[in-house]
Amino acid sequence: MLQRGWKLYEDNKKFTTVALPVKSKGRHLEIDTAIPSAWKADEIYLDFSSGLSRTVHYVVVNDRPIGLNSSGHALPNEMRLNLYPWVKPGSVNRIELWSLPNFHTANFDIQSVTLGVLPRPDGQRKEKALR
Repeated sequence: MLQRGWKLYEDNKKFTTVALPVKSKGRHLEIDTAIPSAWKADEIYLDFSSGLSRTVHYVVVNDRPIGLNSSGHALPNEMRLNLYPWVKPGSVNRIELWSLPNFHTANFDIQSVTLGVLPRPDGQRKEKALR
């Protein structure tokens, strides 16, 4: 689980380092995390669980928006996104959770974020997550 080391940005420059779960005002959450090179051939996923406020409107990985709800509604309270091909196993990757860009601040309510790999169909690798 990616629980520690998140940066909660109030604007595009000022941030506070926080741990999850977090209930606070902010514009977006960001973390830099290393993904094991052993995950190179695997389907890498991101799970996140938000509180009832549903403040996550899009997810950005390595400066590329990959999970976007263009209807203006927040993403579901619990969601799994496949990060392949946007992540780089063996490198540090940036993951961002954003509120709507026209909001200066939102009440972020994020319970947990997990980064892991899906099991292979051949059964050679079981599902596992970063700890």
